[in-house]
Amino acid sequence: MQAYKYDKHTMEYIGTQNCQPDPVRTAREGEEIYLLPANCTFEIPPKSESGKAIVFENGTWQKVPDYRGRRAYNAVHLFTVKYIGNLKPGDNLLTEEQIKGIDEGTLIFKDGQIIPKPPPTALEQIHTLENSITARNIREALLDPEGWAAQHIASIDAQIEELRRKL
Repeated sequence: MQAYKYDKHTMEYIGTQNCQPDPVRTAREGEEIYLLPANCTFEIPPKSESGKAIVFENGTWQKVPDYRGRRAYNAVHLFTVKYIGNLKPGDNLLTEEQIKGIDEGTLIFKDGQIIPKPPPTALEQIHTLENSITARNIREALLDPEGWAAQHIASIDAQIEELRRKL
């Protein structure tokens, strides 16, 4: 005889388990009676279905939404769903388009919303330009004041000055 086992925390179906005969009840009733292991039922669970989890609730198997592993957001943060069942109030699944935008850096999470990434501020642009000048560029510019490295640094300096004038 088999019983159908469920997780003691999530109540999710996790497989079958063999049952042992109950020697006392079997002798008393004259027919084989089986012991039911903990966190098991004799009720046969339904067939699995994509996007659904099978859980044992209120004495019967239920198919409930299963978003585990999907990316989501709420008013506070982005996260990966780790629970079975309907989404909690305020939790929202990310669309494929939103996931792509976040991964590519064209969308950001701000104030509980997914929004287009704003263009960098002038100060951020200056910081990026300043960081693009490497020690190698400086060394090469010192060795060859008319070479490409010196011209590159001069070009970056001009861009930085233009941005500073806008501030």
